[in-house]
Amino acid sequence: MSCFVLLALLVLPCVTQAGHSRSCYLDAGQSVDGRYLVTAQRTDTLDNKGKRVDHRWSFTWLDQKTGEKHEGELQGLRTGTDNVFDPVNAHIFVAPGGETFALWMPQSMARSPEKKPSVENRDASEFHDFGGFGHRLTIYKKSGEVVKAFGVNDFFTKADWHWLHFHGRQVYWLKEYEKFDTRQTPRSGHALFRISPDYTVLEFQVGANSEATHKAQQRGTTPPEPRIVRVRLTDGKIITGEELVDSEKIPVQPFVGELANKERPQYAYEPSLDPVRKPGRFIERDRTQLPVRL
Repeated sequence: MSCFVLLALLVLPCVTQAGHSRSCYLDAGQSVDGRYLVTAQRTDTLDNKGKRVDHRWSFTWLDQKTGEKHEGELQGLRTGTDNVFDPVNAHIFVAPGGETFALWMPQSMARSPEKKPSVENRDASEFHDFGGFGHRLTIYKKSGEVVKAFGVNDFFTKADWHWLHFHGRQVYWLKEYEKFDTRQTPRSGHALFRISPDYTVLEFQVGANSEATHKAQQRGTTPPEPRIVRVRLTDGKIITGEELVDSEKIPVQPFVGELANKERPQYAYEPSLDPVRKPGRFIERDRTQLPVRL
């Protein structure tokens, strides 16, 4: 066996393939003051013919002022080597002070040793507990200890399982925000969440998108209206709007600027939050490689 390390140094901006809703990316993160940085690395285990037989993801936490460094494992990520068959679509958010960071995976299916479950009995625990539906949101300490881990089942009611839709390596459990589409935003996930300016509150809409709604209605199920969920990214607490009195805690969209369309590819965009980040741009590259920092 041999090992190959692929460094995914993915602080915004990142490279991706323009206009594709399933382009692989793993956006690293830093605190809003730019001091604490968390990047991700994939290590491949290869056989004697150079074929990948396993992989793992790890993180590097760095205090860019003092040089303090921590490394640890990241859970649930696929290889990210193919936009359709093994995608990674994930975001890292680092809290002020750098003591914790969160890994958010809104739509791509998690790595799982299990085969995808049968849809014949959507009330079965085997369906709810399928590993691919897990690892939606994981909060880590800088040491790598998991503070809190969420799967789809942590946000669903019993009735929600009857409209959940999954296809290929994507799980559709979130509804896009109004006027946004995963094929038009700089990252597919940008259509599916809001984040507070200090990176401590994540907001998303649990609900069926148009495809999930169509599939559910074919089965005679009408999905309910989407519901807003907000999670505190320092400890995993589900919070209500009444608790958000500080403007730095109120989630906003994570980018500004025009959306892409058929006539106008999205060659550039501006992150709407972190002032130390630079504008991003899109270029074509080898689809077998994850993005790298520009």
